[in-house]
Amino acid sequence: MAALDEPRMAHLPLEPPTRFLQANEAVGERVALASYPRSGNSLLRKLVEQATGVITGADTLPERTLSQALQRCGARGEGVIDERVWLVKTHYPERRGYAEIGVDRAILLVRNPWDAIDSYFNMALTNDHATSLRDDQYQRFEDLWRELTAAEAGVWARFNRWWLQAPVPLLVVRYEDLVNHRHRTLKRVAWFLRGERELEGTPWSDRVEAASNLDDAKASYYVPREPGKLPGASLRHFDDEARQKVAEAAGSLLNDFGYGDRFPADTTVAPRAVRRPVPPGDPARHDVVEGRLVLNGGREVRPTSSKHGRYMTTFRKALREPVMAADGTCLNMHEVEAARERWRRKGRS
Repeated sequence: MAALDEPRMAHLPLEPPTRFLQANEAVGERVALASYPRSGNSLLRKLVEQATGVITGADTLPERTLSQALQRCGARGEGVIDERVWLVKTHYPERRGYAEIGVDRAILLVRNPWDAIDSYFNMALTNDHATSLRDDQYQRFEDLWRELTAAEAGVWARFNRWWLQAPVPLLVVRYEDLVNHRHRTLKRVAWFLRGERELEGTPWSDRVEAASNLDDAKASYYVPREPGKLPGASLRHFDDEARQKVAEAAGSLLNDFGYGDRFPADTTVAPRAVRRPVPPGDPARHDVVEGRLVLNGGREVRPTSSKHGRYMTTFRKALREPVMAADGTCLNMHEVEAARERWRRKGRS
């Protein structure tokens, strides 16, 4: 795709506070904010909103529990995928969103698989974005943990490869760089969004700097599960066998993204420019209509028989003892009580 026409960008960034685009402000394109779950999409969305002044959308149904939680934290674009938004969060093809959408460009946000998968495991069992499991829950659910880490490493790899092969201009952003080198990374994002034009001497430069200087409480919709957590901290939950299985499933992507043998001691990696020329894509995997990549209509990269996707909700609801949070709170008690009642009724039948 050629650089965006300057007149279409002339009104951006919008003046604060952030808001939806009006009909006469439509940019004429849609950009996907794509990531495997728990890779920092909410952080990037909030920073982009601060820099552009435009609310970001998401292809998740706004009625879902976790989507409602984000809305309570200030994410106003949940479920919005029309021309009121410029950027749309998606986890496709890890899972389908509620409706097909066409995108012209994409930002692929990646996070090292150990931290991303561990955070996904925590979210699935706590049913919350910001709550951590107590350490003994890893032993309690050891079989599930081992199965999930091996399976999800494959999902992580297939997801990222799908996007790297997608036939649209793509910018790769690492979560670790967004945390440790925020200003430099957000400048790259803004440069990409502006049609690969320089920021200096434009309002974008000041807005990016202001967004980069926000403290952690204002830079995201919610406080992370473990504020200040260093990249790779979740490796403590992976024994040698589990680490090896993740590495085998991820393959060459670990080195491509800077998560190779020197990680996490060394998290530096050369900044990636926008991927050009764009690859032709695989017609069996990538649907393209009128030059736009169509999301949410194809096959998911997680097998439909997987126990580690939406089935995790069923697993959690079947527990007759509560999941324990790091602070000692008994979680999902309403689900536990319902499971116990079903068990009692089954015993009487």
